[in-house]
Amino acid sequence: MIQVKIGGSKLSDAKPRYSFGLYGRFGAGKTLGAASFLAPEEKAIWFNIEFGPEEGPGGLATLLHAKEIFPRINPENILVLTVASWTDMQSQYAWLAQNRFDLVEQGYTLVVLDSGTALSRLIQNTITDMAPEHGPNVKRHSLMGELVPTITGQYTSIMELGLYPMVTHRYTEVHSKLKQMPFTFVSTFAEKDAYDEQTRKVIIGTGPKLIGKELPSMMAGEVDGMFHCEQRPRPDSQGELEHVWLTDNDPQIFGNEVPYVAKRRFGLKVERYEKADGLALLRKIGVH
Repeated sequence: MIQVKIGGSKLSDAKPRYSFGLYGRFGAGKTLGAASFLAPEEKAIWFNIEFGPEEGPGGLATLLHAKEIFPRINPENILVLTVASWTDMQSQYAWLAQNRFDLVEQGYTLVVLDSGTALSRLIQNTITDMAPEHGPNVKRHSLMGELVPTITGQYTSIMELGLYPMVTHRYTEVHSKLKQMPFTFVSTFAEKDAYDEQTRKVIIGTGPKLIGKELPSMMAGEVDGMFHCEQRPRPDSQGELEHVWLTDNDPQIFGNEVPYVAKRRFGLKVERYEKADGLALLRKIGVH
């Protein structure tokens, strides 16, 4: 038998880097939850997507007050990378890729994409705003796009079915590239709108809100943990609420009978409902 040395290692020697998705309604604690993965003196790189109702500088206000909930979080240890266009996203990623090892030496342990929902909208907007001179297959004006320009006077196309796979591909590529970095990776999402066909009431916890039909259903497979951000009464309190994460589906419902609510790839030490504290969760699964 020919002996060939391969570049393998024992599974016990592996040092996994975990990735998480946090989704929920407005005010559910997604941004604060993402920051909670920091330990004292650790630093974070924060992709702030300036596109959407909760995005931009207003979305960062939570971080300025994070110390009130998690005293270990120092706003000075959060490096914000502003993304207002797809070109910005490309440039900021290139900078991160080039400097990732230096950043690790400086104490950076966490990368946050805030939010995935806004990034998918930004990608969609980039596609529909492409000018005709970029090629006949890039933009095909619909009649409505011709007749009703944007508020700034620009003529844009309407998203066609054939363009949604491009949104999916570009978005999942971002997730894949950031997960390969030597950091814990967390992405936040708004919650997908879903309604009971009988009662027309809103259904809570059906998944993250993203552009298209395919992308939301793929997200659970793109991360190690997809958690639904919720609030519930604090035990032994006078009606005070605490932020918690739903980390797993209802054990009584199997398969595809309902849209997924939550999932995790790690062991049994994690409860179905966990306190919304990323560092405590990492310690439970043996990372810290």
